[in-house]
This record gives sequence, C-alpha cells and structure tokens, in this order.
Amino acid sequence: MEAPPPYPQMPPMPRSNTKMIWGIVIGVVCLCCLGVGGLLVWGFSKITKAVPLFACGYKIQDLRSAVIHYANAHGGKLPNAATWQTDIQPDIQEILKTIGENKRPFGTIKAGEDFGCTMDGKSTGIAFNSDLSGKLKTDIKDPENTVLLFEVPAASANAHAPYKPEASTAPEVIGLNRGWITAPLEGKVTVAFGNGKVTFDGDTFHSDNGSTRN
Repeated sequence: MEAPPPYPQMPPMPRSNTKMIWGIVIGVVCLCCLGVGGLLVWGFSKITKAVPLFACGYKIQDLRSAVIHYANAHGGKLPNAATWQTDIQPDIQEILKTIGENKRPFGTIKAGEDFGCTMDGKSTGIAFNSDLSGKLKTDIKDPENTVLLFEVPAASANAHAPYKPEASTAPEVIGLNRGWITAPLEGKVTVAFGNGKVTFDGDTFHSDNGSTRN
C-alpha cells in the first residue's frame, strides 16, 4: 500500500508581511488608546467648566442656612432685606464651622464678600426676597414654594428686591443654557440646566436623569 501524500504545508509568511501586520495591530491599539484618552480629557474639561455652577448652588444653599440660623436666633424673624448680608455675617461663620473646611468639594461662601457667583468669566449676584423682609418664618404659608434667595445678573452688597423670574438669560455652562438659581425658604435649591434641572440637597446634588454627587 502506498503511503498517503504528506499534508500540504503553508508557505512561510514573508517577513515583510509579518512586520506590516504587527504595525497595523500596534497602530490600532495606539489609536484606541488615544481615543479613550481624548474622551477622558474632553470629559474632564467639561466637568471643570461646570464646577462654578455647583459652587454657586452650594453657596446659595449655605447662605440660606445662615439666614435660617439668624432667624432661629431672633425668635423666628428673618433679617431686614436692606441689611440682610451685614446682619448674617456671624451666622455665616457658624455655618462655615458646621460645614468644615473640606466639606464642600466646590467651595462655598466667604464671610465679608459680596454674595455672587462667577461662570464662564461672567459674574452674577445673590439677592434676598424683600417681600420676606423681617417676617416670621411661621407666617410664610408655603415655605417650599416661596423663594428666599435668588441669583441676579450682578453682585452688590445687601442685594434685595421682590422676587420675580429673571427675564434676562443666565450665563451658559459648558455651552448649555441654564436658568437662574433659586432657593426657597425650605426645600431644594434648584437650577434649570440644559433640558433638565439640577437640585442641591444637603451635601448632594441631583440631576433629573438620576445622577448624584456627594
């Protein structure tokens, strides 16, 4: 019986082709790495530009805490609108002690400054609702829907006015439209952002897509 013919063998791949294939593989890996790295840099850049929005939200929230602290120390009576910033300076110090130096990742209020925010190089202010000037907290029937503090286009000492929705456009954040930040007497500090909204609740902010950050 004749022996079966040997299995055909593949000819050796030319060395030049092997180098080319390895070059393609390495190139694809490098492109993938660069793509991921680019996305990370892009994402970090966007987050960095959004930080002032969160800082402003926390600042208004902490200012509200100082106003409430003042009222609690004065028989439940809110400060006079014309001097509210001056009046709550000791209460700001107490709130800052409570928060602690490292509690706010984005920063917070500082005693003695004109209350305001800066986003995309544009400064805004924080005003007191003069309709609540000197009122007792217990006299306010709907505290969760009654604005106490609100963002305004320019900062000034003891800024105050009757609250009404701001007609002008707030400074954009990361290229997205946003609303003006408001803080009711009780409840969450809120700002419209893009097609949704962001709320500040204690030490956490929430977006209405369910994401949170402590």
